[in-house]
Amino acid sequence: MKKLCIIGASGYIGSTISTKLNNKFKIINCSRKKIKKLNNSVHIKGDLKSELVIKKIVKFDPNYLICCATFNHFDSEKNLISTLDNNNKSLANIILKLKNLKKIIYFSSFQVYGNYLKHKFIDENTARNPKNNYSFSHLLNEELLSYLSKKENLSVDVIRLTNAYGFPYNKKSNCWWLVINDLCKKYVKTNKIVINSDGSAFRNFIHIDDVSRFVNILLKRNSKGFNLYNLSSNDTVSIINLAKLISNNIKDKPRIFVNKNKKIDISKIKIKKSNLKISKDKIKELNFFPKIKLNDGIKKLINQLKNERK
Repeated sequence: MKKLCIIGASGYIGSTISTKLNNKFKIINCSRKKIKKLNNSVHIKGDLKSELVIKKIVKFDPNYLICCATFNHFDSEKNLISTLDNNNKSLANIILKLKNLKKIIYFSSFQVYGNYLKHKFIDENTARNPKNNYSFSHLLNEELLSYLSKKENLSVDVIRLTNAYGFPYNKKSNCWWLVINDLCKKYVKTNKIVINSDGSAFRNFIHIDDVSRFVNILLKRNSKGFNLYNLSSNDTVSIINLAKLISNNIKDKPRIFVNKNKKIDISKIKIKKSNLKISKDKIKELNFFPKIKLNDGIKKLINQLKNERK
């Protein structure tokens, strides 16, 4: 059985991938936090900056490496040097020490495009324009991986992810600040939908299960060199429209608050469409199409949250 190392296995994306691929690979889960051990898996607890942790990973000699462990947006903005040390240096260190590595999958961010909502069209060739430490560190890793793919003859797939959502496979993962997860969880707890902005910003959303399915496609693919993929869905909506969609899935209509104190009459909210088009040509070439529509994903998440509370 081929060996797959997941860096950040206790996180939102990492735990989903680990669970979904558990029976297809011998999985080496690496994370700072303790996680539940699954069949065909081992767990290495610790920080990737630790040489002891790296030695343990090298001992297992994985064929595939998935990296979805970087500081989140909030932690990245605290200190640039710490962010570079955590997000960039540690990744280079582990890659250069793995001798039988065939493929790397790296989770980057759509934020490398800067304020992408100013664009009418985005594809993988759109100019990158990072605006914060988080997106800058991801851009550096993209350049690092492009260089290493040539120098070390590695197959590298970089996923520029828009916004994932859905119930976490590791319930302790830090995913409840994500906008759909946050709005749905607050509704289930308080019967209110609280938006901490004016709600006008548009975002593209893709379900976490579709993200995992795309990773599985990449692992099966015998690709070469450096490849970039914008991973998105057809669901680009404003936050206030998102609140409307959530409300449409609820029998007892919740109250909606914008900036915590301005109450909105949900019947007056009109669904607006975004002018932004995100090219899906590259993911379609892999015969990938998101299966979970936004409305269905929201309904599923609300039901899962309600079941957890019972």
